[in-house]
Amino acid sequence: MSGGNMDFDFTSSKDTHTLWEEIILRGWRQAQFPEGRRFLGSLVIERDTSNQLLRIVGENLRSHLRQEGNITYSSLRESFDHRQNWVKIITAALSEYAYYYSSSEQGFWEGFCNCQFIRIPYSQGVANTLREISRQGSNLLKLVKAKRKAGIAHVATLWLQSGIPQRNLHHFAQLVQNIASDYGWWELAHTSEKLLSQELLDFCQERHPQWGILIGFLRVSCSDIEKVEPISGQLVQGIASVALELERNNESPDILRDANQRESRLSNYYLPKHFFLRDWDNLIQVLTHTQTPSNSYLRTIKPRKKPLSMLLDVFDTGNIQLVLPEQNLREPTWSALLGSYCHIPDFISGSIWQGNIPCSNSEFLSIPEQIINIRNIETQWRLHLLDHNNRELVTWTQEGIADALPCLIFDANIGTHISLDNANPVISKTNEIICFIPKDVKLKLNNEIDILSSYVPCSISGWCGQHIQLLTNSSEVILIRSGQYPPVIVKWQISENKQPVLRGLMIKGKKEIYLEAPTLWHPPTSQNLSFNISVENLTSQEITARTSVEILTSDRWQNISLQQMISTSGKYLVRFWNENLRYSYSFELKSLHLMFEVSSFADLQVFNGQGDIVENLPIQCDRLEQFWAQTITIRGLWTLEKVTLTLCNGESKISYVVYADKSGTVMISLATLHGKLSDSDWYALDFQRSGMETQRLVELVSSQPISYTWDSQAIYLSGFQSNQNYSLICWNLLTPHHEPERIRVQNLEQDTIAVPLHLSTGIYHIQIQGRSLQDLGCWCGDDKPTLPQIAETDEELENYCYTILDCEPIEKFMAAIKIIGIDLQKIRVMISSLQSRSYYLPDWLNRESLLDKLEVFLDSQTLKPKTRIQSSEIVTPHLLSHTKLPPRTPPQPIALFTDKQPGVWYLVETKLKGRKTFQKYLQIIREREELSDLITEIGVPDGEIYSDYLLVRLSDYQKGYEYLRQVDCFKKIERKPPSMAQVNKMLGRK
Repeated sequence: MSGGNMDFDFTSSKDTHTLWEEIILRGWRQAQFPEGRRFLGSLVIERDTSNQLLRIVGENLRSHLRQEGNITYSSLRESFDHRQNWVKIITAALSEYAYYYSSSEQGFWEGFCNCQFIRIPYSQGVANTLREISRQGSNLLKLVKAKRKAGIAHVATLWLQSGIPQRNLHHFAQLVQNIASDYGWWELAHTSEKLLSQELLDFCQERHPQWGILIGFLRVSCSDIEKVEPISGQLVQGIASVALELERNNESPDILRDANQRESRLSNYYLPKHFFLRDWDNLIQVLTHTQTPSNSYLRTIKPRKKPLSMLLDVFDTGNIQLVLPEQNLREPTWSALLGSYCHIPDFISGSIWQGNIPCSNSEFLSIPEQIINIRNIETQWRLHLLDHNNRELVTWTQEGIADALPCLIFDANIGTHISLDNANPVISKTNEIICFIPKDVKLKLNNEIDILSSYVPCSISGWCGQHIQLLTNSSEVILIRSGQYPPVIVKWQISENKQPVLRGLMIKGKKEIYLEAPTLWHPPTSQNLSFNISVENLTSQEITARTSVEILTSDRWQNISLQQMISTSGKYLVRFWNENLRYSYSFELKSLHLMFEVSSFADLQVFNGQGDIVENLPIQCDRLEQFWAQTITIRGLWTLEKVTLTLCNGESKISYVVYADKSGTVMISLATLHGKLSDSDWYALDFQRSGMETQRLVELVSSQPISYTWDSQAIYLSGFQSNQNYSLICWNLLTPHHEPERIRVQNLEQDTIAVPLHLSTGIYHIQIQGRSLQDLGCWCGDDKPTLPQIAETDEELENYCYTILDCEPIEKFMAAIKIIGIDLQKIRVMISSLQSRSYYLPDWLNRESLLDKLEVFLDSQTLKPKTRIQSSEIVTPHLLSHTKLPPRTPPQPIALFTDKQPGVWYLVETKLKGRKTFQKYLQIIREREELSDLITEIGVPDGEIYSDYLLVRLSDYQKGYEYLRQVDCFKKIERKPPSMAQVNKMLGRK
């Protein structure tokens, strides 16, 4: 304010834009953070600037006071700029006031009005106006909010913006130091946020009851009845995590004093999503002087009251059950009951648990897990902990069955209860459920829902269930009741936002217990992503590995193995995060000796219905009835291993999970799948183990393939069956996003049928669809290079076409094809046709050039993602480069190999039919990484028996193995080297 005039006038859009966009917003570090993770306290402004901001807000509010000394939100909205920058500015000023000046001596809003910079009359109307501005500003800025009752929520939210008010930082630092001395950083960093918030409140109330403002902040994070964000627990958990990282790296807390350096370091740590602290000076002293006591003296923060839950025991009894988790209870009001009897009665008579309240207020009452089978329906199930006079001490509740929604729904795979909103019932997150209903209620299902079992017995009298599966992304389940009740529509929709998941060999049951180090799978992504990974052994309380990974753009799920990071059994926590996303996974590893490789499908035994071993897959059937009559037994799986079966008919498919029995056997009857898909003249059944490639088990094929020849105008076909319909499916490489053109084949009674190929300009891969789908090959009938008409108006497509038609270098083709994207399966089949010389191409189109481009592109999409190891003991070779290999000269019958030459020969086994791919990538990595001194020779053994083997000469076995195991199609290496005579014999150097 200069000469009585305001520096910034809120009625001017230009002034508010300048103040907000060019001054405040530029200093707000978290402006680009995801919604719900932004704190206004991250504004980088000095206290003098903060005071100036408050002064400007006070001037503008005073200038718009009404005659009666009041202001309203509507009057300000009419007067101030319509872009609402003024709302954001005042919200920022309220946040600064909360940090520097708010106290317990007077109410927040009254204190703000009386502040020396604001100086406006206080009234309830003014308070309501400021409250509304705060609410609107929090919504506009998408701030972290405190979830409390109306009237308190806005103040609590403003307090939260800077973490801890300035005047309470010293008290908070002392609280953190005290609790860290009692529990240690590891315990604080690995205690749940909600539990830690409650412990902080109790700790502060017991030891520092005079700290009213701090206790008020801690209360905001705790509620037994409301779902609130445990902000205080997240804050202390984050501080403890920072302390552990500093200890692990042997760094001084002083490196956190500089704001820029601090932000950079914190971005690399896995911190709670709401972690934020404005002033670190007091905490740096705590991190410097707090000594973590030895493990033998550390206390443990015990879990408090845990809620009652409901589940379906899908793994054993099939009963609907109430589960009361293990409880640790302690209440100050129990002082008069110390040492006395208490119990939990069941719903009818007797007790499901009984015991005694501890004799000391400092001890917890421990109640083990209790499971109660549900026999009758209730609108709400209740369990009570009663004292010796049957007075209620603690109550647990579980919502029951409402009249408006007479059903119980459970996830069919793991048995968890799916709670529905009575007003808007929606099922999500799973595509397979068991729905229980009373016998007088009927289920009406749409065509997108498949009935897996029409009758599932129910432990509730008079109820029964159906096991159903959703085949698409969304559908509806309709409950139809007798009488005048209207039908109830339950929406069933699966979110397409997929998250990374852990997969591996697990013990079947409710808990995450693996028998091998699991694999982290990341969903398809349209952009390259970088993530940090940490693996923490909760049993030994240590971080066993820290690394970073890059997830490349791909339309497939990508895997990140954890085997190198986990070497012993125990309980683990895996964290996976970057700046915007964070995931954590807790599990237990039971095995004492890790299995480094799950056997491939080739190692399993497959038997047909007659009990004969099937040597070659897939089993081929030439009649529909033969396909549906197939029964298959697979042996050699792990006990209770989960596998996925997929049935497809060329247009759609369904997948479902089956489990091996105790002997590792799965039995499959295709008759049980009949009718699951629409009628078709082609079907196939695929089988997949977790983390492995899909294997086709059974396929319906024609009795004999169609024979054909072709020229530049037509294709000539023979070998048709008269009772079938046939069509040519023609996919154009030059217009890859267009649907394939279809040509119906007619006059099937003729021995040879000429089908004119009147196709638009292009290079085609052609298939014929009858009862089965048969690849015919590649065809181009153009007598000169011609651009498709649609490419003339599409610059990116035009550029892509020219890289093929003009035989331009591979590098340009790769750049163009990555821009437009392409179906990898179509590329695979086209490569197969070009390799087998099943094609008709004009002279101007160079087959070798086209094949090279497609192969290099396919290779670039199927290589494993790059891993950069930051931990000292883990070594990962660089990712293979996508460079074209020089032509390999055939082996020459020259002199025998001898022991005098450098290195030792080892026999390397590849995956089935993967030797060529493995050899190609191995040669690439050998050249790129200049490993000729390590991998000195590569040899290809003669004979069919060695079709999946290579001989590799290594100067250092362990270092060589680290590179070999990263190459695609690697299976294993024989540790014992063959003799030199065996090597020469295998390589034909006799």
